[in-house]
Amino acid sequence: MSPLPDASWRAEALVLQGLLGASLRSLGPCAMACSLLALWSLSSGLAGPWAASAGWFAVLLTGLGERYLALRLALDETLFRQLGTQQLADLTALDQALARLGLRAEAAVPRDWPSRLQGAKRLWQGYVLLVMLQVLAVIVIVFVEIV
Repeated sequence: MSPLPDASWRAEALVLQGLLGASLRSLGPCAMACSLLALWSLSSGLAGPWAASAGWFAVLLTGLGERYLALRLALDETLFRQLGTQQLADLTALDQALARLGLRAEAAVPRDWPSRLQGAKRLWQGYVLLVMLQVLAVIVIVFVEIV
């Protein structure tokens, strides 16, 4: 397979890379703060009644999921940048490298460019949703503990 066929595909790769990077830089610290607050509440014994403790535990578990998705998005961010700037030769080279490293099963039929973009966008949407749920849970728990 040749490099990304035209400038518009390379532009798509770079725009998506920018979106992923901006999301990680802006939402990542927020999610980390929520996780640290949950960890502090649970470890200090200030979590309050059972329901609040369960809520903080859910925030902490959500934070673990957020970290996993953040790792995946950071990898995608780098790969899309490398594709967009042609540091990676082509999609076949990318698939072969991922398979050799055990990060992806070898596919009988290579994924096309639109499905790769769609997959990264779905991963990004899941990440944003998870962070929003985590923040919402913290707000609800704090509100319930105050009232």
